[in-house]
Amino acid sequence: MQRNDKDFDEELFENELAGIIVDCSYHIHVELGQGLFESVYEEIMFHELTSIGLKVEKTKSFAGYLERKDNGYGISNRFDC
Repeated sequence: MQRNDKDFDEELFENELAGIIVDCSYHIHVELGQGLFESVYEEIMFHELTSIGLKVEKTKSFAGYLERKDNGYGISNRFDC
């Protein structure tokens, strides 16, 4: 399989971005430790990533429901948005 320059650039960008996010997460964990609500970590991560110039979106809410049915072969799950 041939790789073009665009694919290579995107892969480098994705690896660099992943490194930034993991590094930021590590420093937040070391500074604050465990035990806070997920929403607290999310707010801090949002602040840290936007402060270095990354465009970041917070978690989005959506409406949905889980339907469970016993179809005779076991439970089947379906999630609709």
